[in-house]
Amino acid sequence: MQDITLPEGLRLNEESPTNDQSGAGFATIDVSTRLCTGRIHLHGAQVTAWQPRGASEPVFWQSAQAQLASDKAIRGGVPISFPWFADGRSHNQKPAHGLARLADWKLVDASSTPGGEVTVRLRLDDETLAKSKFAPDAEVTLVVTMGVAVQMSLVVRAGSAACHFEDAMHNYFHVGDVTRASVKGLDAARYLDKVSGRDGQLQEGPVTFSGETDRVYQSVASASIVDPVLNRTISIEKSGSESTVVWNPWSKRSEKDFGMAPGEWQQMVCVETANALADEVYLEAGEKHVLSQVISLG
Repeated sequence: MQDITLPEGLRLNEESPTNDQSGAGFATIDVSTRLCTGRIHLHGAQVTAWQPRGASEPVFWQSAQAQLASDKAIRGGVPISFPWFADGRSHNQKPAHGLARLADWKLVDASSTPGGEVTVRLRLDDETLAKSKFAPDAEVTLVVTMGVAVQMSLVVRAGSAACHFEDAMHNYFHVGDVTRASVKGLDAARYLDKVSGRDGQLQEGPVTFSGETDRVYQSVASASIVDPVLNRTISIEKSGSESTVVWNPWSKRSEKDFGMAPGEWQQMVCVETANALADEVYLEAGEKHVLSQVISLG
């Protein structure tokens, strides 16, 4: 399907399991090196796994009830939101979180380093972009490098006309117990509380969790998840991002609205690298924007 020679440590699996009614398989790039294991789906350019060698637990969370279907994003890993976040600034965009996460991306390059890192570059197809009034002739690529850390860069280059868009890396992280976890790095940031509808809220200290949480922070700072149950810290260093989204649907909504299995909400938290709402990106013709994050364990 792809005319790319993969280096050692990468394998193209064109018949990965799916529960799509069409019966078609969803291609994945499976990673297994001396540094880490991982998986990238070409559908949505979605990283669903990355785990450094020696780590006892997965870094990313994925629902046991995640659906692999052409009209759905996988519930877990790192879905890509583009060219809008949620239902967009107009609050009526569909599908939720944009067209990119439901599109089949093309593998355009793959490489490795002597140190054991592997890099994959994927490109969003032109047909998907043509459907979008936000960036109809832009070039959109995702570059993923996996090793002792995982680095992701979403690169958007405007075409012959100016364009505007929201974008996000919708990270689902695995935690031992969200009620005991906390997120550092957002102290003194202002945020929109989407649960209460109140804007301009001020974060004081680490973010902790005692109920449904859905917040869009205006922050360029990197963040970290402190997990005393799994005895680890997940660091999220970011650039090209003016927003950080923190989300957990809690018990009732996790099953009713998001299709999670009972109790799964307690082992996940989303800390997302984004440009959302007022932080929408504007590019003149030919300009480039790069949204990047580096995730590591400590």
